[in-house]
Amino acid sequence: MARRFGFSLGLVAGALVLSSCAPSPSSYDRQVLDELRTDAEDMAFIATCLSDLGWDARLVNGAIEVEVPDEQAQQYESDSLDCLRETGIDPDAPLTEKQYRAAYGWSKELAECLEGAGWPVPPTPSFEVFRDTYDEDPWLPWSFVEGKDLGRAGELCPILNQP
Repeated sequence: MARRFGFSLGLVAGALVLSSCAPSPSSYDRQVLDELRTDAEDMAFIATCLSDLGWDARLVNGAIEVEVPDEQAQQYESDSLDCLRETGIDPDAPLTEKQYRAAYGWSKELAECLEGAGWPVPPTPSFEVFRDTYDEDPWLPWSFVEGKDLGRAGELCPILNQP
C-alpha cells in the first residue's frame, strides 16, 4: 500500500492558505515560528528536485504531495533530505528553546482544531516530552491527517498554514 505524503519542510507543516480556527496572538510567538518556515521558493525547488530524482512530486497549495510506496519510504526520506540540504537549509540544526516553545504552542492549537473538526489526534504531550522527542519521534498533529484530507483540514483549521 502506498502512503501519500503532503508536507512542508522546516517545521514540517502543510502550508495551506485557508480560513477559521485562527490562533490567539498570545498563544505562541509567530515571529519565532516564522524562522522555522520553509519559504515558497525553497518548496518549489524541493518539489523540482524530487521530480528530477524520479518522484511524482507536486506542489499543491504550498505543500509537496508525493505518493510513496511503503517499500520506498526510506529512499524517499533520504532523497527529500538531500533536496532540502540543496536549498542551504540544515535539517539537523538544533532548535532554540524559544523555537521549541513556539512550535509547541502552534502544535497544541492545531491539535485542538483538528480534534474539534473530527480528526483523531493523540493526546498532547507535556512541553518537556515534546522537546525531548522532537528530533527522533516528533508529535506533529497534522501528520495524523491522511494526505488526501490535508486540504479539508486546512479549510477547517487554517492554523495549519502557519508556520
